[in-house]
Amino acid sequence: MGTFGGAQPIVTDGLVFAVDAANYESYTSGSTTWNNMAGDDNGALTNGPTFNEVYSGGITFDGSDDHILVTGSITNLVNDYSIDIWWDCNDGEPRLYYSRSGGGITISSRNTTKFKLSKFGIADIFIGSCPTDTNIHHIVVIYSSTDGVKVYLDGSLNGSHSNTSNQNFYSNIKIGTAQDGAHDGNIYATKIYNKALSALEVTQNYNALKGRFGL
Repeated sequence: MGTFGGAQPIVTDGLVFAVDAANYESYTSGSTTWNNMAGDDNGALTNGPTFNEVYSGGITFDGSDDHILVTGSITNLVNDYSIDIWWDCNDGEPRLYYSRSGGGITISSRNTTKFKLSKFGIADIFIGSCPTDTNIHHIVVIYSSTDGVKVYLDGSLNGSHSNTSNQNFYSNIKIGTAQDGAHDGNIYATKIYNKALSALEVTQNYNALKGRFGL
């Protein structure tokens, strides 16, 4: 497993996917691979996302079709999981996209002030409050087969839903694009856990990297 920087360590229990453009073990400028520091399933830069040096490193998406494609065993997770993302957008319109082909969850925020979790059970879930600015934010989406769905924004609980429909983690993962749009801005780091993070663990991950972004 790679070395994880920051003022304090991130949570590593249950960590199965970790990419960070500021960590040389995860990304080097000019590469088309975003290396997973927690396993063998790397991300492929697809359709031209580019590296930038702001805040020690991020991947810039054009809002059209840029994305990171992840395949492999990481896509076969079942039951509880957590998705942890640091991102910003270029124009203040809320955009954040993260999808799994073939079912499961799509995180989207375009054209709404709430986060939309698609394919969660029968209907989409609109949850929490999505920021409409160009600042850097930290989002954690947690699915628990017993407690439902929770969304944390910048270290604090932002919304919850009682839906406990099993959303198995399977098929390809796309970071930066989904069926209803694409991210226009930067994604700095993404982590996936095969468990539901606790509130304290969410806070630990937020505190570990917030200093990098001047928060």
